[in-house]
Amino acid sequence: MIGWNTLEVLSLAAGNPHLPVNAIPDDLMRKYLILPIGSDNGKLRVAIHDPLDLEMLDILRGQFYDSRLPRFIKEQALVAHKTGEAPPYVINDTGIIFHEGGPTVVTVFVNQNQGTVLEVEEVIGQIAKDLVSAWGTRRD
Repeated sequence: MIGWNTLEVLSLAAGNPHLPVNAIPDDLMRKYLILPIGSDNGKLRVAIHDPLDLEMLDILRGQFYDSRLPRFIKEQALVAHKTGEAPPYVINDTGIIFHEGGPTVVTVFVNQNQGTVLEVEEVIGQIAKDLVSAWGTRRD
């Protein structure tokens, strides 16, 4: 993902260093777009968006093609994403869905596709819709 840095956050104060559940408060994760990516020797590894890289988010939000991730959620969410393909076999979309429940990073890679491009785009759109439906409510 472009515009992300890797940081180390000590997770010892959060309880079990091998299972750092809730090591970072949800509101902090949403505000700074922090994504936990694993743990290593008692340290939680996270990817954090550079808050100064607003230009890149604007570019991704301006993606011309909206037939995949944004397909069914245009009225509910803003999607900053990038598509890729080698039709008809490889069809991808990756991005950040900004919705009421907070930003959600999603990547869908399809290879060896046997259906039509339109069918795959609909499935990718349905995945985004299901994510927003399941995670779309703030728990503040």
